[in-house]
Amino acid sequence: MKIGKATVPRSAICVSSEDAIVVRGSNPAEDLIGQVNFGDYFFLLLTGRKPDAAASAVLNSTLVAIAEHGLVPSVQAARMTLAAAPDAMQGAVAAGILGSGSVILGASETAGRLYVEIEQAAQQHGGDLRAAAKAVVAARRANKLPIAGYGHPEHKKRDPRVEALFGVSQRAGGGQRYVEIARIVEEIIPEVVGKELKLNVSGAIPAVLLGVGFPVNALKGVPMLARTASLIAHLNEELADPIGFALSYPGHARVRIHRRHARRGGRMIKVLEGVRVLEHGTFITGPAASMLLADMGADVVKVELPGTGDPFRAFKGGLYSPHYQTVNRNKRSVALNTKKPEDLARFDALVADADVYLQNFRQASPSRSAPAPSGCAGSIPSWSTARSVASAPAAPRRAGRPTTPWRRPPAASCGCWSTRTTRA
Repeated sequence: MKIGKATVPRSAICVSSEDAIVVRGSNPAEDLIGQVNFGDYFFLLLTGRKPDAAASAVLNSTLVAIAEHGLVPSVQAARMTLAAAPDAMQGAVAAGILGSGSVILGASETAGRLYVEIEQAAQQHGGDLRAAAKAVVAARRANKLPIAGYGHPEHKKRDPRVEALFGVSQRAGGGQRYVEIARIVEEIIPEVVGKELKLNVSGAIPAVLLGVGFPVNALKGVPMLARTASLIAHLNEELADPIGFALSYPGHARVRIHRRHARRGGRMIKVLEGVRVLEHGTFITGPAASMLLADMGADVVKVELPGTGDPFRAFKGGLYSPHYQTVNRNKRSVALNTKKPEDLARFDALVADADVYLQNFRQASPSRSAPAPSGCAGSIPSWSTARSVASAPAAPRRAGRPTTPWRRPPAASCGCWSTRTTRA
């Protein structure tokens, strides 16, 4: 099936034979190697002509300007990829370059197209670049499009690379038409947008490159080529002094109690999503309380005795009675005997990672059945403990029949119970 106009594959960039290679009409072995720098060779590959002095100076300067800016997203993606696959540098470089979008690196192309649009619109405004710039920028704002090449998260006053590139272009004799357009856009932005947005390097690069005849369709290639060199340098450093996994740690950090009601991807965010609850309870009151928290999205970890677990498991036989499952839904379970030092250490680690500690042991038994986690509270500002205790006034003593503690659970289930909460 034929798709497109071409029927024979061909390229004007290079041909080769057994004896020679010809690149854009030049033999690399005779005409290029040792005679041109890589920036000039890139210009030749791209345009089919060797750059003049102005084009050479401007292109090489832009490559230097955009190559490196620290641990930016493209670098982080590459280093984390190499950490996971240290034998595949090509994959790590690709991971970094794939981030060349309309915001990072690719903004140079978007800014260049903005300048070309203003240059063309000036013909409709009698050659008035300022009027054309206002009209084009206003139209972009009306369509909620960003003004690429302006504003920087770090360089608020102005990106220092801007004037450096403009200076190179002027001294080398490069065309200043698009530099003028870039400056005019910076001047009219406060009037059109309502706030100042200063030129950044992604706005300066197309301004100087278009002035030396660089094709607008290839503008994104300049930061991509420059960043490739930077990525290789970072990956070489990563192999010697790895930080890839350290870069991933913030993504694993659990945000504590910082959620809001919102729909994301069609799913309702639960109000307690992100909250860790450690439940150390049995039967109904404590487990029922944490069940409600789990239903609202909390991550509930239930501590049970090894072997038997919560005694409520065996209610009416088995280990998974319907009553037990009802009040323990949406939870995870861990078996620990806190009387053993090794299990107590694991329990302390769970407490340290929890936002809420909840238990329902009788007031006389926490020291015996559930270790008091008071030592952790001082080091965790957002840490809370809660105890649900079934209690009721002792029933009148009948002749020959002592008061038994079994009279209390019915009172608790009827609502005569207290909840004691402490907050560090």
